[in-house]
Amino acid sequence: LPGTQIFSALQLSLESPRFNQARPQGFASQVFYGQLLLALVFNEQPCQARDGALVATVSAARGAFGGSLAALDERLARQLQVAELACRLERPGARQLLEERGLLPFLAEVQELGLGPGQALPKCSSQQHLQVSAALDDLRIGHRLEE
Repeated sequence: LPGTQIFSALQLSLESPRFNQARPQGFASQVFYGQLLLALVFNEQPCQARDGALVATVSAARGAFGGSLAALDERLARQLQVAELACRLERPGARQLLEERGLLPFLAEVQELGLGPGQALPKCSSQQHLQVSAALDDLRIGHRLEE
């Protein structure tokens, strides 16, 4: 399966010492990790390789920002929160990997960043955003709406 090979290659790349030495920095890195999370979370088909790539992406984001969560862009923080929620609700294998790699405390800290309801996100609506918002409403999980 070509997708499985891509996910495996992505995981290997994110976990390589070479990537860790030249890890993306600054705002561009937040876009990089955020886009990866978005692509890896919003596909409900079970795939162990995709779960591994998702966990490697969370780990790489922690490596880049774990010492300074205040430096996290609110969009990346929200994507990390959604990734944790997706793993908790739909991806027990990925959740187990997060636990084994010690990433759950990092995600718990991201959950506490105070991105509460009542603060609007900038306008950049998409069908996916509306679906996620509806799912969060169904689960009675507070979140911010776009203006």
